Amino acid sequence: MPDAPELNLDNILGKEKQPELSRLDPDFFEQASRLIKELESEKSRAEPDSKYDEDITEQLEVANGQIRDIIQVRMRKIVGIAESQSKERDKSDTPAMTHEEIKFYNALFSLMTAWRQGYHDQFGKRRVKKETGIAPGRKEPEKPEVPKENKKDIGKDFTVVRLLRNVPTFVGMDNRNYTLAKEDVVMVPTVNAKALITRKAAAQIVMK
Repeated sequence: MPDAPELNLDNILGKEKQPELSRLDPDFFEQASRLIKELESEKSRAEPDSKYDEDITEQLEVANGQIRDIIQVRMRKIVGIAESQSKERDKSDTPAMTHEEIKFYNALFSLMTAWRQGYHDQFGKRRVKKETGIAPGRKEPEKPEVPKENKKDIGKDFTVVRLLRNVPTFVGMDNRNYTLAKEDVVMVPTVNAKALITRKAAAQIVMK
């Protein structure tokens, strides 16, 4: 098996059994990609149907499965962090995340915060006003205005994808500029995600 002592997938999975997001090397995805490439290279040099070929094939399948599991469990935790922090509109520190996960977290935080500002908070204010009467003789408080930028359509569907190659900057359906590189894990509008997947430029990541 290729020498990759800096990447212990068993140890990482063990830490991810805890509820907290464990600290992961910022370059984890780059290291994981290098490990898979090394295993694939070893397999290509192995004699077909030999014992060594079987061993490398098994190691490759296990490594791929472990990396997918790590991505899935950490994604769920990051979604929970972004959801919690967006309530307070106070972005969390991200020392435990990889470079790609920070991009994913920032996109989630922005989307969730905008959603709350544009919809959730508006309905919450209306409900409080309806349930809370104004005492006789007291002036009704001024109705807070919702900033215009929060009234735009922010309910578009988004899909999480992993980039399989570098993609030139493009404008998404949400009118945002996206500059994506290979191995980035990012949330993009579903329409754009389908286009990237069709072009084999990205693979969808499905949350369980």
